[in-house]
Amino acid sequence: MRMCSSSFSTKSKKYDIHEVIVTDESDVELGGEVNKIGYICFFEVSQGGHIILGDGLYIAGDLIGRVVGFDDIHMPNHMNIIVQSQDRRSAKERGIMLGDKVSIGFIRGNS
Repeated sequence: MRMCSSSFSTKSKKYDIHEVIVTDESDVELGGEVNKIGYICFFEVSQGGHIILGDGLYIAGDLIGRVVGFDDIHMPNHMNIIVQSQDRRSAKERGIMLGDKVSIGFIRGNS
C-alpha cells in the first residue's frame, strides 16, 4: 500500500468515513509503502478536526499505535489511516467490538 507523499496531516469532517490499517513495519516513511498490514475497522467521524502524523489512535481507550500515513486511493468513499504498532493483530483478535469509540490525538501517558 502506497501512502500519500506530501500529507503530514489531513482534515477530517464530521460524518467522514475512515478505515484504520495497522502495520508493524518500523521503517515507515512519508510517501513510502507498507506491505505488512492488518485491517482494524471503519469509523464515522463524530467531530471534525485534523489528524497529524505521530498522533495516537485509540479504540475503546486502548492505544492501537501512532499515525504514520494516509492513503486516499478509495476517496471519495473513505480515507485509509495507517497506524504503526508492534501488534498487527486484527480487530477480532484484539477484542474490538462494533460501536467501540475511536479517538485520535496526542499520545497520553507513558504509551
